[in-house]
Amino acid sequence: MKNNQPGDDLFYDRLLFYLNKTFPFSVQAVKPIKNRVYKISSPEKTFILKAFHSYHSLNIQKMFIDSLSREGFSNTCSFLRFTDEILFFDGSYYATVEYIPSADPPFTFRSEPDRLDGLCLLRQYHSASQRLAGPFESMAGRYKILKKWRRRTALFLKNIPIVKFFVQKEMLDEILIWADWALKGLEQNLSLMKQSADVVLHGDLADHNFIRSGNHTLYLIDFDLISIGLPIWDYLQYAYRILPYLNWSLDELNRIESFSNFLKERAFIFALAYPSDIFREWNRAVREHHISKMDKLRPLLHLTVKQFEERQQFFKDLQDLLK
Repeated sequence: MKNNQPGDDLFYDRLLFYLNKTFPFSVQAVKPIKNRVYKISSPEKTFILKAFHSYHSLNIQKMFIDSLSREGFSNTCSFLRFTDEILFFDGSYYATVEYIPSADPPFTFRSEPDRLDGLCLLRQYHSASQRLAGPFESMAGRYKILKKWRRRTALFLKNIPIVKFFVQKEMLDEILIWADWALKGLEQNLSLMKQSADVVLHGDLADHNFIRSGNHTLYLIDFDLISIGLPIWDYLQYAYRILPYLNWSLDELNRIESFSNFLKERAFIFALAYPSDIFREWNRAVREHHISKMDKLRPLLHLTVKQFEERQQFFKDLQDLLK
């Protein structure tokens, strides 16, 4: 078993030993996929091992996936059970999850057909999760966008003395103007939105959470950030994710039927102006001490500096839309 994370060999060796002691079959390899998620290979089967900070959070995930299946949404990974023992290793609880081999090429927001297929699957997911919003509200909590973004903004302001070493002051000043305009407009218009039924929001609609299998079925995975709220907030996040591939063109976004209706909502327009991704990624980079790592810094600078002029025009177009 090999991995590319220096200093982690002992952890993986211990994890491999633990799994072989716990499961009724032999485990041959542990491969890290992303933070606290591993691909497990054995002669009998291949599956995913995923860490949770508490048994409560693991149990909510399992209950939610099971409930989605009962509501007819099967386009996600099922939890597996190989032992009656609760998997607890090195301070974390672990779940075994179905492994879905990705098609080649994999799903990506760079592809227009994939972007549209992702929206179609999101609609199907919301249709099923709408019926689960009530039962899961006490466990998942409500989505509070203003509270979340105010905290994110405050943390970014705290991190500016570090960020300014990499990004020009004039750019940072304008990005903060976008944020201020967005937050004020959102606060004034949030209560005026047309109400629709609550759903269980996915909350993390990155393209790596969509998997197209070898038989071309599309799956939605990783429900770690679920909350209860209006579907529009998942679509807002989806818009953030695809806009870089639309060159931050408001016209291109408006041509997509799912967004043309939302762009009639003033609150949605203001929310689109908020630089959520910039603030989130810089805050994460500072928190995880990635600033000194060029492989981590390069995409941050692309996000903030390389796309700046396109986003500057996008902000002006949003302002014009409200005139």
